[in-house]
Amino acid sequence: MAELSYIDQSVILLYLAFILCLGVWAGRRVQDLEEYAVAGRSYTALIVAATLSASFIGGGFTMGNAEKVFTIGIVNIVVLWGFSLKEILVARYIAPRAGRFPTAISVGDVMEVNYGKVGKVVTGVFSVLLCAGILGAQIGGMGYLFNLFLGISVPIGILIGMGIIIVYDTIGGMRAVVATDVVQFLILSISMPLALFLGISDLGGLEALKDHVPADHFQLFGNISPVQMVSLFLTFLLGETLVPPYVRRLFIAQDVQTIRKGTLWSGLYSIPFFAITGSIGLVALALNPDLNPNMAIPFVLESALPIGLKGLAIAGIIAVVMSSA
Repeated sequence: MAELSYIDQSVILLYLAFILCLGVWAGRRVQDLEEYAVAGRSYTALIVAATLSASFIGGGFTMGNAEKVFTIGIVNIVVLWGFSLKEILVARYIAPRAGRFPTAISVGDVMEVNYGKVGKVVTGVFSVLLCAGILGAQIGGMGYLFNLFLGISVPIGILIGMGIIIVYDTIGGMRAVVATDVVQFLILSISMPLALFLGISDLGGLEALKDHVPADHFQLFGNISPVQMVSLFLTFLLGETLVPPYVRRLFIAQDVQTIRKGTLWSGLYSIPFFAITGSIGLVALALNPDLNPNMAIPFVLESALPIGLKGLAIAGIIAVVMSSA
């Protein structure tokens, strides 16, 4: 991948500075724990959907998805739709019951209603362990992205990225997180489809894409067995249901109906989004079969997008990893 222009590098740095300022500004009026944790339960369904989407669209569902589709085909998109189905099922069967927990600000508070103080403490301990693992993965990805796009060493990239997160999250809590999530959601919602469209155009259209990609990449099971496919689908369906970062975002909604709609819209949004980021992996394969699969999305962004917009799209990828963290 060619080195980014100074304009694109400047766009990335300006975007990160903007995210920091936006987060601090959005959280300037936070004064108590409930406001810090759930932002006064004041957000609409559209905002809930945007922040929920930004929280689960990390490196794995963008660069990781493109990498896997590059390697094994569209079957990876299908298994990720297990996650989409999970969101839809949560909206249908779990969200309508959120009214039983009107004062909850964490998963532990939910568990306490049914299982008492012990249930709350046990849930809290395991939530910390789970989130520590998720955070570790996002921190590693963050350092890698700073190194890849800006030439900054991995440790320094981690310090910059985590420094921004810690500052605005500590000052502004959930209001700061939601404000930055919405911006990142909008940027990815524009840049990923645009990168796919321009990448296919560079190839000469959908027929050219089909001609340059191995036929087995378009098959339902691709290069994995049916058992492996079902196992992965079930993993995404059940593996991240009601993890703490998602539950926190449900508590910021105005009412139960808002929770239901926001969760449903997020699940529906993820269906085309996973298809788009995965298809970028196919475009990368068609453009350069010898490419390192990890570089599928960066390569297509660098090849297809114009200067300036390329930097903004890359900034969005870095920021969405920060959002997950």
